[in-house]
Amino acid sequence: MLAKTPVSSNLDFGFVGASSSTSEPEGEEAACGEPSSPATAAVELDNVFNFQIVVFKVQNTIFEVLKAGFNVPGTIFETLFTLPQGASDGADGTSVEGSNRDHPIVLEGVKSSDFRIFLRILYPFMVQSEVSEYDEWISVLHLATMWDFKKIRATAINRLQSDFFPQKGAAEKISVGRKYRVVDWVKDGYKTLCQDPPTFSILTDRPNEPLGLDWETIAKFYMVREKLRKDNTSNQRCGTCNVYWGPSYHPNFACACQYMPVIEEVFKAELSAMNEVDASLAAPAITHKGKAGMKGGKGKGRRI
Repeated sequence: MLAKTPVSSNLDFGFVGASSSTSEPEGEEAACGEPSSPATAAVELDNVFNFQIVVFKVQNTIFEVLKAGFNVPGTIFETLFTLPQGASDGADGTSVEGSNRDHPIVLEGVKSSDFRIFLRILYPFMVQSEVSEYDEWISVLHLATMWDFKKIRATAINRLQSDFFPQKGAAEKISVGRKYRVVDWVKDGYKTLCQDPPTFSILTDRPNEPLGLDWETIAKFYMVREKLRKDNTSNQRCGTCNVYWGPSYHPNFACACQYMPVIEEVFKAELSAMNEVDASLAAPAITHKGKAGMKGGKGKGRRI
């Protein structure tokens, strides 16, 4: 019986330890000047996935978080992280602010509870529960406005607008809108109070600050109404609002559509100013003392 002859294959899969019949002699490889093993490739750091930890101190709580979450273009932290560091206590730079628990970045004027909620938005993959309550979204809006996190600020405004503000009163819309420069909330609150202004009894109950508003603002509500009353001397029907208004329909001097242009005219100065950066909401200036003042001690850190 004839012995079976192994079938050879011309396919070379590059397996280590291949048959000598398919490998080049070591002598020939050396003669060609090729190394017997590939050269070691240079190791480089990925430009995205190279997470570092930054340490913050808020009130009496230490937070250790991913630095990339705060290093957002246009925010105060982008500026903070690019400031030159002074001389460190050790050669390894362990005294650099934010590098460890003994040298945290201290966030002045911030509540630890608000900061924790803000982190739930910044790092959603780290928590199980979503931000869902009104006060929680106000906290997010507060810090996002303070530190100029534009995308998070927009998210907070959208959630508050869709989930909560339809049920809020005019005074709340005006108060929150003024504080965080949300013009639409202020105008919406103004329109409500212009259409149905506070009664005299309500105003006299809190003469110093009725409904949280100053007297000048309340006077402007009546200015809006008086202007509409003078401009509309005949009875009309609005095809958009489906509302009848005019002298015979007191106190409806005008439909809702007509209030907003007059409000924008009467309150023009205030509404225009709200579109600018409010100095009272801007984060405190970063103080950088240079090499002489950046050593720090145990429990100390840069304050912003």
